[in-house]
Amino acid sequence: MALVLKDRVKQSASAPGTGTITLGTVASGFQSFSVVGDGNTTYFAIVDVASGDWEVNYGTYTASGTTLSRNATPLSSSAGGALVNFTGTVDVFVTYPSSRSAYQNEAGTQVVQQSFGAITATSAALTTGTITTAPAANTDIVNKTYVDTLVASGIHFHQPVMVESPTNLNATYNNGTAGVGATLTNAGTQVELIIDGIFTSPGDRVLVYTQTNPIENGIYVVTTVGTVSTNWVLTRSSDANTYVINSANGLSEGSTVFVQLGATGAGETYTCNTSGVITFGTTAITFAQISSAQIYSAGTGLTLTGTQFSITPTGTAGTYGSASQVPVFVTNASGQVTSVTNTAIAINGSAVTGAISGQAGSVANALTLGTYLTGTSYNGGTAVTATVDATSANTASKVVARDASGDFSAGTITATLSGNATNVSGTVAFANGGTGETTRQAAMDALAGGVTSGQYLRGNGSDVVMSTIQAADVPTLNQNTTGNATTATTATNLAGGSAGTVPYQSAAGTTAMLAAGSSGQVLQSNGAAAPSWVAATAAANNGTLTLAVSGTGLSGSATFTANQSGNSTFTVTSNATNANTGSTIVARDASGNFSAGTITASLTGNASGSAATFTSTSQNSQFNSIGVGTAGSGTAGEIRATNNITAYYSDDRLKTRLGAIEDALAKVKTLDTFYYEANETAQALGYEAIREVGISAQQVQAVMPETVAPAPIDDKYLTVRYERLVPLLLAAIKELEAKVAALEAKG
Repeated sequence: MALVLKDRVKQSASAPGTGTITLGTVASGFQSFSVVGDGNTTYFAIVDVASGDWEVNYGTYTASGTTLSRNATPLSSSAGGALVNFTGTVDVFVTYPSSRSAYQNEAGTQVVQQSFGAITATSAALTTGTITTAPAANTDIVNKTYVDTLVASGIHFHQPVMVESPTNLNATYNNGTAGVGATLTNAGTQVELIIDGIFTSPGDRVLVYTQTNPIENGIYVVTTVGTVSTNWVLTRSSDANTYVINSANGLSEGSTVFVQLGATGAGETYTCNTSGVITFGTTAITFAQISSAQIYSAGTGLTLTGTQFSITPTGTAGTYGSASQVPVFVTNASGQVTSVTNTAIAINGSAVTGAISGQAGSVANALTLGTYLTGTSYNGGTAVTATVDATSANTASKVVARDASGDFSAGTITATLSGNATNVSGTVAFANGGTGETTRQAAMDALAGGVTSGQYLRGNGSDVVMSTIQAADVPTLNQNTTGNATTATTATNLAGGSAGTVPYQSAAGTTAMLAAGSSGQVLQSNGAAAPSWVAATAAANNGTLTLAVSGTGLSGSATFTANQSGNSTFTVTSNATNANTGSTIVARDASGNFSAGTITASLTGNASGSAATFTSTSQNSQFNSIGVGTAGSGTAGEIRATNNITAYYSDDRLKTRLGAIEDALAKVKTLDTFYYEANETAQALGYEAIREVGISAQQVQAVMPETVAPAPIDDKYLTVRYERLVPLLLAAIKELEAKVAALEAKG
């Protein structure tokens, strides 16, 4: 986000310590920090008037929470440039720190340079100024002449060098005077200087571009060839020992040389690609190869005449191949065609593979049709259509086909059945699986004819038979009038049962029989053990249930027994009352009001319909009119009091004086006094159009902003705090009195 500065921005804050500031009340006559904009950064000052502590800093305003961050290192502070630990109420206001300011000279025509850091281009561009010096560092500002020269530089040629050194030279570098007279002196075995296979002589120019330390690279001249007893010496050439842009008399980006001799470098061209200012002895100097001389020779099948290549002919021109002949090519090792001959087409039948299209003269093996297919055999001359010999009729040696309805409707399909058969009609023959199979088949056949009402399917040990349900098949259970089981008869057909017994499942999971109990007994479970008969007495089986309700405002209790007859009513009552009684629920009286006693509680929200007075120090209350010591007038917004209204403080012991009110008389003279009445906008806000007397809040704000505050009806309008104008009026009277005294003294 942006750095934003705004005029007359001031708010209070409470004990921000050394951390983020939570902004509070906006100072009278000032704007809030919201004008800076959410997420924007601003410069601000923090002042604790009581302690004298202060801090100038910058931070980001955040609308949510209404906070202002603080940079960890202030621009300045009463704590020696460190964050101040503010513990009291402070004022926070936008400021323009001197250390971040730019100044004009006394004539207002030129910016006076202060201690500037990096200048970043913004929408406010620098439009004038002169820079005469050449840039020295990468971040220096340059003038137009320098840029034009640099852009126009391109490649500029120097005198050719005889050789270039393709490897690092073992030498000691001396920078001379800023590159002038700089030398490379042999630091290895003393020997005559030979570079890239070429014996050198004094005055030969040499390109050095592969040194381990690139500050040593450049264009040199051989000053001493060297012998077995003396060292060879190279000295920077005079056309490349100073930095000159776009010139054959100095070294810069684009300085280019051609290499004349050398086993590897002959015909190559190199260009200096070091950008910017070259400081000899400091700047790494580099060269890049941009071209090399090309030597061509004719290869196999080619002839080179001067600069023209030609193909060496090896064959004879002509047209080859026909409808009955194919050409046969002969090539040499280079792939050139040396001869071409025609050969008649003769293809062996065994060499033909794949599908045959078109007409064939003869086919050695005919295509014949096998079982279940009809049609004529293929002899290679006539097309053949093969069909499947299928039918839906019951015909031997035919493929089974469905009829038009999708069924096989003729004849009988005979097959071994496995799995489940559905929609089977007729008799199904089962494979003999052992004793009783024929009987079970007969039982199934009988089922196909239907089941008589009252029958069920049962097994008798060897067969599956249909039997009629008998009375002896159904057990009966006798019980007394209270619903307790007394005797039971067992179905004759239940295995192991007999009259007077009751079946149950034993712990082993098998069916067991229990003899019937006596009259008045009930059957009781015993877990995994066999059930038992017990007497149906109230003590044993009937419980007593006591219901009770307790808790604030509720009462009631009752007792029920499990075997009691009839209905019982259980009533729960509340102890609500409209009387002022402790530990009871508050109830309204017959008129809907609470008419007795006093309700004492913390009040939140708005109270209505109550004649009582509510007091809360934590609430913001609104009243139509207020009467202090007297009744409210009923006029909206009016306060009446039978005594003084005391606000703020005036004790000098509670004040730190910041200076006298200056030019009070001149300020008073700028204020218009007039009669007025509420205009349409004010009337829409609830004010009456009656004759009033007053002054302009905007005029007062211009000379004494401390006496102006947001209007109570809407904070976008202003109001004058007339009681605060008294000091201004007193100061004006004193100035006027001094003027009168001075005039009187003049006689």
